[in-house]
This record gives sequence, structure tokens and C-alpha cells, in this order.
Amino acid sequence: MKRVKPILPVTKALRYLTAHGILAGRVDRQLGMIAMDWPGGGQGFADILAAHPDGPMLIQVTSDNGGNHAAHVRKLIEERTFVVQTCLRRGFRVEVWSWKPEDDEDCSPRKQAIMLDML
Repeated sequence: MKRVKPILPVTKALRYLTAHGILAGRVDRQLGMIAMDWPGGGQGFADILAAHPDGPMLIQVTSDNGGNHAAHVRKLIEERTFVVQTCLRRGFRVEVWSWKPEDDEDCSPRKQAIMLDML
């Protein structure tokens, strides 16, 4: 029997966004200082940059739910405060998404928006 290759959480999120008519792409975390002209560029916190109808989005995708999701939110709030504030003030929405590893492709992600009053 052929083994089914698991879908990466970022790939699942990109497919979800595309299915909902949102243009999105993977952020290259290895850019370093090249992309400092856009908020979050080279800072390595976002996995996806999306052109949402409500405005541009930066999304960090984590693979599981529960404590790992909360840990990613806490890390953005406590360790990446300046970068996240800069993104929010420039009109970006910043969200943390999580998927359960066993979820099928049709399920919805758990989403949590990061707001300025949280920082």
C-alpha cells in the first residue's frame, strides 16, 4: 500500500486561502536584510503574506493546536513586539493559524488575530 504524504500546515493554509479567493504566497524566511522595506521583512515571524479584501495579512502557521498555538501567540506578543507593532500600524493584519495534524484538507483553521492593545 502506498504511503500518503502529509500536507504541510503552510501548504494547507495556502490552499484554504486560495479556495476562498484570497491571493497568498509563502514568505521567504531566508531573505535576511534584503526585504527590510516591507514590514516584517527579514524578521522571520510570518509564513504567509496574503492580499485579503480587508487589507494585507501576515500569517504565522503552526502545526498543532492548544499549547503550541498559545505559545506562538505569546512569542509574537512578547518577543516580536516592535516588528508586529510596525506591521499593524502600516495596515497589516497579523494572525496566528493552527491546524490539527489529523485534520483533513476541508476543515477550517483556528485563527487568532494579534491586535495593538495586546502588545
